[in-house]
Amino acid sequence: MSEGSGAAASGPQDALARPHRKTSYEAPPERAHWRNSVSASSVEEHLDLGIKVFGACMATALGAVSGLYEAFYTPLRLPHSSYLPLSFVAAIVLNPALSWATGWVTGKRVAAVLPALAWCAVFFIAASRTREGDLLITGDNWAGLITLLGGPIAFALGVFVPVMIDQNRALKARAGSKPAVKVPEERAGALPVKPPAG
Repeated sequence: MSEGSGAAASGPQDALARPHRKTSYEAPPERAHWRNSVSASSVEEHLDLGIKVFGACMATALGAVSGLYEAFYTPLRLPHSSYLPLSFVAAIVLNPALSWATGWVTGKRVAAVLPALAWCAVFFIAASRTREGDLLITGDNWAGLITLLGGPIAFALGVFVPVMIDQNRALKARAGSKPAVKVPEERAGALPVKPPAG
């Protein structure tokens, strides 16, 4: 009796004296793989977004710098000669390349408006008279005037030409994917045989 009571009494004490074991929960491999894939995809999305934003900012800055250099080179002329259309040539070459590069980096054609707006803002300021009366692009400077008109057109061409090329490729691919309809070949002069009347 005493032994049973002693064993019963020592049972709770032993249970209290024993350290509690902490059970660690391990996620199944499927859930761990899903978490790793989600984290990797989120990192890739943030990195892609950062590259697009950086590319858009760089394209806007390049558009402003290009417009500034082209505006300063509009009065360029040879001694005792006419103006040199160096700014016009640069605008025709660089502006479409800027708009195409902006659309390629950002993945959206609408982003090509950013360098165009920066370029137009710089040229508008250059064509405006300051408070002191200074004017960079004068009215008799035909090189500056054609650059002012041709620059936005070059930006527009850099946007619309790739769009038209992509649409043409899509139409050709769609036309090539359609199955050819086979027309049944009939013998020349043969008439369809009618069933005998009952």
